[in-house]
Amino acid sequence: MGVLLLALATMIVAVVQAGLASATPAPQTTPAAVGTFLSRTLFDDLDVSVKWGTLKSVVMTGRHEQAEVVFQKSVAPPGWSGGWHTHRGVVFVTVAEGALTYYDEHDPCRGKTFAKGEGFVEEAKGDDVHIARNEGSTDLVLYLMYVVEKDNALRTDQPAPPGACF
Repeated sequence: MGVLLLALATMIVAVVQAGLASATPAPQTTPAAVGTFLSRTLFDDLDVSVKWGTLKSVVMTGRHEQAEVVFQKSVAPPGWSGGWHTHRGVVFVTVAEGALTYYDEHDPCRGKTFAKGEGFVEEAKGDDVHIARNEGSTDLVLYLMYVVEKDNALRTDQPAPPGACF
């Protein structure tokens, strides 16, 4: 499994840009981020299991089903907010420039900041409501790798959880 993920991550270096697409807009998103899809690849019968700290996520396809692996580069200006949302697949996030502050529904007013060179994994269950923000003074550059069942959305907008500060 580690070799597969390393191979997938290495692909990002060799990929030709597929074109520009705006990030999925959320009601709280101002100003807008620009997302560039670097690669979208289908895999047959791909099962991914992730354990990171207390996180345990699984993306499983059934027999003769496909999974999609999507690489994206996202550039978010100061003041950007990704809006509260969930994911149906596993998302690997790497901060290439700037700093990202991540809030989740369990403590929606106290975020965790990830600086350049750091990263994290988001759960695949689709019920972990969270938001990412650029609270810094420089552009935030992220590289994301999504692993989802074919035809699933990369993200689903959600209302702010009770007690959210924004």
